[in-house]
Amino acid sequence: SFNVKRMREGALKGSTMDATAYFWRDLEDVNLELGAVNMVINETKEKLKLMNIALSRSQSSPGELDSSLHDINMRLQLMSKQTSGDPLRNEVGEKSTLTIGNRLWIASFGTINSSYGPTSTHKENLAIAKKQLAAMQAELSQIVNEDIPALEKAMKDVKAPPVKGGDLR
Repeated sequence: SFNVKRMREGALKGSTMDATAYFWRDLEDVNLELGAVNMVINETKEKLKLMNIALSRSQSSPGELDSSLHDINMRLQLMSKQTSGDPLRNEVGEKSTLTIGNRLWIASFGTINSSYGPTSTHKENLAIAKKQLAAMQAELSQIVNEDIPALEKAMKDVKAPPVKGGDLR
């Protein structure tokens, strides 16, 4: 075991090494959570594509179930934009509102190679990203644990074919 000591003091008074390390760990945790949210969003969008195909092969008339599928899909699209931005705007380099990913990049960029520690801007962006991500996780949980199972049950009732990852009949 060994202790790391600063070689010299910087010109500016910064955060303690413990506070800086805590910020880095917090940032790392939020990045991991964002990765998990993105994975669930993408998997859920794929499942919705399959559910849409199954619904088209069912005995259901176009209507409420199609609308519910579309509504959930639009909510997931919005979440994708909030985490990673609008792919069409990104493609042409047009600026858009700050995403959760942008905020985490801002929080990490200035602190990665710095022993000064996070500034108030870094801390604010991390706090905003955490708040936005928590709200998104709650909505995503509702979609995955409540909305989609209810839709699957309704699809089963109209004799839609089973979907990969769905409940057993």
